[in-house]
Amino acid sequence: VGITLNSPRTPQTSDYLNAPTKYCCPVTRQLMENPFSNDLGNTYEKQVLDDLLSSTKLDPLTGEPFNYIFPNKTLLQLIEVWKVQNPDVIQAGPPYLIELNPRTAQHLISTAQEFESERDYTSAEEYYRQALKYTDRPEDYRLYVQLLIKCGSSKKSHKALCTLGQLYRQAGRYQEAREVYVLSRKHSIPNENVLMALIEISRLLNKPEEVVSHLKELAQTHLLNEDVPSACKIYEEAFEVSEDVALLESLVELYQQQKDVEKSFLVQQRVFEMKLRKNPNQAQLYLDYKKFLKSHGKLAEADKIKHRFLGIIDRLWSEHDNIRTKAEIATRELVTFQAESEKSKTEIKMFQNHVTALDFRDRTNLTDKELFVIIERTPSLKTLHLAGCSQLTDASIYLIPNKTPDLRKVSLSDCAFITDSAVNNLIDKLNHLKKMKLDNLPLQVSTLRKL
Repeated sequence: VGITLNSPRTPQTSDYLNAPTKYCCPVTRQLMENPFSNDLGNTYEKQVLDDLLSSTKLDPLTGEPFNYIFPNKTLLQLIEVWKVQNPDVIQAGPPYLIELNPRTAQHLISTAQEFESERDYTSAEEYYRQALKYTDRPEDYRLYVQLLIKCGSSKKSHKALCTLGQLYRQAGRYQEAREVYVLSRKHSIPNENVLMALIEISRLLNKPEEVVSHLKELAQTHLLNEDVPSACKIYEEAFEVSEDVALLESLVELYQQQKDVEKSFLVQQRVFEMKLRKNPNQAQLYLDYKKFLKSHGKLAEADKIKHRFLGIIDRLWSEHDNIRTKAEIATRELVTFQAESEKSKTEIKMFQNHVTALDFRDRTNLTDKELFVIIERTPSLKTLHLAGCSQLTDASIYLIPNKTPDLRKVSLSDCAFITDSAVNNLIDKLNHLKKMKLDNLPLQVSTLRKL
């Protein structure tokens, strides 16, 4: 049977899953195993030219007659070198499509199925391969794939599944292509070409989460090959899809591994900015950001972060009508940041007498110095919760009676560094004290009897 040509066909690079066009046969659409040229100077797979010599003797690209063929050894050597450099290349397209002839294809498929039912899988495979020379229907190729999977040939199954996925892609049947590529991964180690195909399909199916997942996996394959620059580019691409700050943090680590200080700094700066957009009122973030900028000698930028934070406090102040809430915001946040604007100083003074209760439970980073500033500004305190503030010592607790004489309820549970001396001082000097919680403190019995 000869090749039927309606018009010359120009091969497309997308047919080959990254194989160079010059190394692929224009008719079979696959990487050439045995390239031969005719006397017109065009090169094809030898099998194609052999069939044409016994039939039409017309060149598939030009339609002109040719008389003889000869091996293209130079091209063969180039292809062999390329195959060594790209061991994971996947052939695309069915094996050598002679002409579309559904009747012949169906006859050969029926014969293959008969052999398959008799468990003569070798004969069945050969008939399926012959049938696929006369059909480009993915459904027909799927029967061949199912046989290979049944035979347990992982290498052949993987290659055939990738080809089937390509056929579905060419037909615009992306959901089926996705399912096939996912199945192909069960029959092979992670493959860059398959991942790239899945990324493209996930984009077409508008599945951003899958795109990111596949991009992260692709980055990992590059990292396994110690190709850190490519992995960095892929993480950047994944971030553009999802804007997940965790991807940027991974990128920072990669740049640090490469000792690329400039890129590491720029990406870490993006991380801080993203976190602040999501949590604009989180004081610790501003502190960390300011410290980070100072460590890189960016003093002017660090100062801007300080003023940005003070602006946030002013905004919080205007959003709350409750006097007590305003005072608590000013006290907690400004002390944490250790910076004050003139406006905040004035307003703290105006509202400090209205703060009667503060709760710092489990704030493990609260220091004696910070607590001293807080109680100094809140003389009207009646309730103070400090349970779990594990950094506090007697130094700050001793000052409480002098600064907050009206205190009535105090909780010091789990403050491991507070001793009997500080507790006795509170009991003796706080005349309005009604309740103290001292769970898990190493106190003497004599101190407890005073309560």
